[in-house]
Amino acid sequence: MKRRLNWGVLGLARIARQNLIPAIGRCDEACLYAIASRSSEKLEEAGEFGFQRYFSSYEELLADPAVDVVYIPLPNSLHATWAIRAMEMGKHVLCEKPMAITAADAIRMRDTARRNSVFLMEAFMYRFMEKTRMVKNLVDSGAVGDVRMVKASWRFLLDRPGSIKLYPELGGGSAWDVGCYPVNLVGHLVGNEPESVVALKNMKGGVDFSLSALLKYPDGVMAELDCGFDSFSYRAFEVSGSEGTLLVPEVFVDAPDSILLKRGRDGAGEEIAVPVQERYVEEVKAVSRAILEGKKELLPLDETIGNIRLLERILESAKE
Repeated sequence: MKRRLNWGVLGLARIARQNLIPAIGRCDEACLYAIASRSSEKLEEAGEFGFQRYFSSYEELLADPAVDVVYIPLPNSLHATWAIRAMEMGKHVLCEKPMAITAADAIRMRDTARRNSVFLMEAFMYRFMEKTRMVKNLVDSGAVGDVRMVKASWRFLLDRPGSIKLYPELGGGSAWDVGCYPVNLVGHLVGNEPESVVALKNMKGGVDFSLSALLKYPDGVMAELDCGFDSFSYRAFEVSGSEGTLLVPEVFVDAPDSILLKRGRDGAGEEIAVPVQERYVEEVKAVSRAILEGKKELLPLDETIGNIRLLERILESAKE
């Protein structure tokens, strides 16, 4: 059985250059095999990573029979198109979040993966950290009692003029870029089918520059989600229940923080240490091992579709 997978990368996007490509290079089960870019300058820049093959078109990379897995870090509006093309060529796919910007496209992607018997996953790297597993286990085990309120946020200061995040036609906006993280985490913990959704947004240049949403679930659980491009980094998480509260200052990243569990009427706190990990390496490792073991899903695709449907509801309900 093959023990190492050849990875191909479509485009030298910032997240690929800074995070995923180095992570692939540090994973024993993965090989930096090929990259494709329509820009000769970016192909030259990619030379520093030591790929075995360099292609000037995405189609050429997908046609290479040696490519096992394709990583797609293209603009959001292109995810569905190129993921489907890759899967129709028999390639496994790790697609950057959001996997699609409509639930209809996400369903087409899921169906294409199943029809071609290939692996497909939305690239939420934080789901492979021990920190996330610990939070999930604490909530599921009743550490805070019955869950009443969940709060999750990801904000950062976008100071890069011309960023694709600011173009609506490319699937820009804070909800698709970072709001998808709070939606994903809340969906992971309490489900992605709230009975009601209300939201407010600030618009700039045709995209939601910041957005806040309040969700109510059938069992009475409430969730507050917050995202934006207009303030310095904030990636916090809080879940409150009938017996306590769980706080994580940097829930989505591999920062050397701890989980704070406060229980009882006196709010006595307990700090729970978490290991520091390289979240992108953990993601590549998990995907590679799943494919080598013959798995077709790691993060359930139906969960992914539900989260994208919820993001659509949030954006549709958001008022200025």
